[in-house]
Amino acid sequence: MWNKLAEIFKDLSYIRLGIAVVLSIVLHAFLFDGFNFSLPIFKDDIKPLEARIEQNKVKPVPLEQLKKAEAIKQASEKPNKPIDPHKTEKPVEPQENIETPESPTPEAKKVVEDVAIQPPENIAPENIAPEETEEEQPTESNTALNENTYQYVETNFDVRTEADGSVQGFAKITHEVLDGHLYNLNFVIEPKGVFALFVSSLVQTSKGTLTNIGLQPNTYIYQYGDKTEKKRTAQFDWVNKKLELITAKGSKIAELPEGTQDLLSFMYQFMYEPPLQQMQINIANGKKLTLYGYTFEGEEVLFLPNGEFRTNHIVHTGNDADEKTELWLAIDYQHIPVKIVKTEKEGRYYEFIATRISTTRPTTQ
Repeated sequence: MWNKLAEIFKDLSYIRLGIAVVLSIVLHAFLFDGFNFSLPIFKDDIKPLEARIEQNKVKPVPLEQLKKAEAIKQASEKPNKPIDPHKTEKPVEPQENIETPESPTPEAKKVVEDVAIQPPENIAPENIAPEETEEEQPTESNTALNENTYQYVETNFDVRTEADGSVQGFAKITHEVLDGHLYNLNFVIEPKGVFALFVSSLVQTSKGTLTNIGLQPNTYIYQYGDKTEKKRTAQFDWVNKKLELITAKGSKIAELPEGTQDLLSFMYQFMYEPPLQQMQINIANGKKLTLYGYTFEGEEVLFLPNGEFRTNHIVHTGNDADEKTELWLAIDYQHIPVKIVKTEKEGRYYEFIATRISTTRPTTQ
C-alpha cells in the first residue's frame, strides 16, 4: 500500500488534485461555518481616536488687484523710465488657472493693499503723478461769511447817563437784510422826562451790501435832532477806493481802506466776522476816518431784564484816555451787542442795556 501511495505522490496530476480538494474543503468551511474569532475588548473609559484630513483651502487673489501689484513691481524695476501718458499698455491676459471671484476676500485685499500703500523707495517723487484736484471756485462777492445770520433782528435798550442810574431814555437798533444782499441798519435814541428838555433825539443810519467779508457800507448818516450843523454823512466809493466825508463845514475825500466800517455797521459786523478774529477796524464817523484797535477783556455773564447772556467784552480806548467805547457781544446770539457803554470827553456817559430782542420781521399792513 505504501508503494502505491509513493507512486501516487510522484504523479503530478494526483498532487494537483489533492491540493484542489484541500482548498475546496477550506473554502466550504469558511462559507458555511465561518471562522470564530473575537476582537480585543477595550475599557469603556478609553475613547477611540478620531482623525480627519482637511484640505487647506487657498483663497484666490482677484485679478485686478494682481494687476495693480504687478504694475507697481514693474515700476520699481525701471525707476528711470519716463512715463508716457499717451501710451496705453496692452492688457494682461487672464490666466486660466486663477479664479476671479466677484468680490475680493479680506485676506487677499489686505495683501494687495499693503503692496499698493508702500511705494518703492527708488521711485523719485517727480515720477509720481499728482492727484487731480478740482479748481477752487471764486467766492461770490455777495456771499457773507456767516450765511446763517439773522435776516432781521431788533433790539430795544434802556438808556442811562449814569452807571446804575435811573433810565433817561430808550433806544432801538434794527438790522434788516433785504433781497439777500442788501442791509439796512437804524439806531434811534429817544430821551424821556426831564432829560428830553436838554438832549435831542439821535438817529444813525447805515445802508450797504453784504459781501464775502461781511457788511460793506455805502452810506452812513449821523443826525442829531433837527440841527443841520449836527448832521454828518459818509459816502463809500468802493470802485475807486474813495471815502467822502460831509459835514456842515464842507466835504473832504480820503483813501478808503478795504474792510472799512462806519460808526454803526461795525457793531453788527461781528455777526459775520468773530470779534476776536479782527481786532483792528477802520471806522468812519462822518467827520473823520480812524483805525480803531480793540482789546479783549474776557468772557462775562450778564443778567439783563430779558435774560442771562454769555458775552465777549471788548474795549476800545481812543487817543484821549477819557474817551472809551465798550461792547458786550452775545455769544449765543451771533455776537449782537446787548450792552454798550460810551464814555466821551468832558465826562459824558451813556449806557445801553438790552431789554428785548426779536428776530421776527414785522408784517407790513
